[in-house]
Amino acid sequence: MRKNMNLEECKALLGQNYIGRLSYLSGGHPFIVPITFYYDPDTHSITSYSSEGHKIQEMRKNTKVCLGVDEIASIANWKSVLVQGTFEELSRIDAEEAPIVFRININELTGKLRSRC
Repeated sequence: MRKNMNLEECKALLGQNYIGRLSYLSGGHPFIVPITFYYDPDTHSITSYSSEGHKIQEMRKNTKVCLGVDEIASIANWKSVLVQGTFEELSRIDAEEAPIVFRININELTGKLRSRC
């Protein structure tokens, strides 16, 4: 049986995972890259980091992003959450080659699951 997840179920899945797929646009084309992340329930946002590069340059230009997170036990038992949000670059520390820390401010959070029950 497939069903929609409620908001609390979606938040729980984000809180129990740390790897997802970040989607962003570049030149009118979608790109998807794996990232590690932390879901902050207090701010209802995603925090991550990256070195300077294509992904950061493009998210600075177009701040609309998406993050997909899955838990897959089998073809008949899985959960999937989709985060629609906006990129926000956070302040950096003064060190050479410091990572760029960024936040995804969540605008919409949806999820689906499938189970044999």
